[in-house]
Amino acid sequence: HAAAMTDVDACERDPDAAYRVNEEGTRLVARGAAQAGAFLIAISTDYVFDGDKGAPYVESDRPNPINVYGHSKLAGEQAALSETDRVCLVRTAWVFGLGKHHFITMVLNRLRQGEPVRAVIDKYGSPTSAKDLVATMLRLAERKATGIYHAAGAGSCNWFEYAEHILKSVGR
Repeated sequence: HAAAMTDVDACERDPDAAYRVNEEGTRLVARGAAQAGAFLIAISTDYVFDGDKGAPYVESDRPNPINVYGHSKLAGEQAALSETDRVCLVRTAWVFGLGKHHFITMVLNRLRQGEPVRAVIDKYGSPTSAKDLVATMLRLAERKATGIYHAAGAGSCNWFEYAEHILKSVGR
């Protein structure tokens, strides 16, 4: 289950839509999976945390979302867990890959258009390849792993460092 309202700013502007998609949508998918006797694997987010830990979060850390997106995704996790015990929730971060708009494409588009690239220095995360994320999720699905798992790229950086790396990788 990969459907979600992931635009953080749009979630803030329209919390009802965020909860309809991220909580109620996930509840209905989980209910359908339970009724069909199916195993469910669903994508969640590191936004269920407040980012104040100063170290990578582990599965046993207590969630503390600070925005509508994080709250709605946590509500979706809880909804899925309440509907079926055959569910694997995979929290991830900063996903990038082909065919999707993400931070890398935004930086490169700004560069092509001659616009400045701005990025904050106080938000950290782990850029995660969609290809690697899918491989991890397939391994979890093959094992029928249940519960909550974290799957993100190795290491961490802030948005500024990420932008800097992107620009250096294209010779800028």
